[in-house]
Amino acid sequence: MSVSVTNSNSTIIYNSGGSQIRISKRLVIVKDIGNDVYIEYGDGKYIQHPYTDFSAPSGASAAAVADAIEVFLDTDSTIAASITSLIPGTGATNLGKAVDDAAGATDTGVAMLVKRVNTPAEVTPANSDYLTLQTNANGALWTVRGAVTVKGAAKTRPADATAYAAGDVISESTSAGTGFTISNVVPISGGAGRIKRIVVRCSLININPALRIHIFDTVPANTVYNDNAPATTVYAASISEIATIDLPPMISGAANSGSVSQVQDKDISFLSSGTDLTVILETLNTFTPSSGNTWYIEITSEVY
Repeated sequence: MSVSVTNSNSTIIYNSGGSQIRISKRLVIVKDIGNDVYIEYGDGKYIQHPYTDFSAPSGASAAAVADAIEVFLDTDSTIAASITSLIPGTGATNLGKAVDDAAGATDTGVAMLVKRVNTPAEVTPANSDYLTLQTNANGALWTVRGAVTVKGAAKTRPADATAYAAGDVISESTSAGTGFTISNVVPISGGAGRIKRIVVRCSLININPALRIHIFDTVPANTVYNDNAPATTVYAASISEIATIDLPPMISGAANSGSVSQVQDKDISFLSSGTDLTVILETLNTFTPSSGNTWYIEITSEVY
């Protein structure tokens, strides 16, 4: 009679003349008594054969066969190990891939799951938290690239009608003037974007100065830009300037509509140090304002 015992993960498989018994390794006790091998497996059950009946594992004695079966019991499906590093293979059927390695026609991998969100909402993770990618109903990935912001700031000039000379700054004070702070142009500190459109409006009708704006990603080193004073300090700070943009002469529409000048179809890249931009407004022509005019600067950006 020929019998065999084979190893199979957490079990051993006993074969005898076409019949098969699968036995959990946790239940097995192997003994050798005389020329016989005993395999006990719980509740008084056992298998007994002379060692010469074993075709696998085979041995020169009952002890040799019993020892070979004991080796199977030491190879369980549960392995306890201390792993300090894991270096996956980089072949076609391995999940690990080498950086800059060319993709193969038969490479395998693990599919990445993403979350379908028909209407994306802002998430508020802590710094360094893991996040799931989100797609719309058609599987397109939601991103913030290309989001458009329209932000602006207003200032009321001093209560005088002192004429401006070409190259003067337009601001809110003749002694403590500052730039226009365009807040939250980008959604996160250090964000990037492209300025696409700039509009300057004045509440005074029928003025037509050409204007120049100086855009900074931080408040310029000289923070005083007095109204009706030459813009020399602006040019001294130009090393930190994002762009200098000239606008056409202002035009007026219907009565009481004020005056406006704009440029569009621009593509000015910037990388902010915060979330705001600072703009200094300069006139390129002589003109006479009225007391307390309101000036408004609006910037349209595509932000990332």
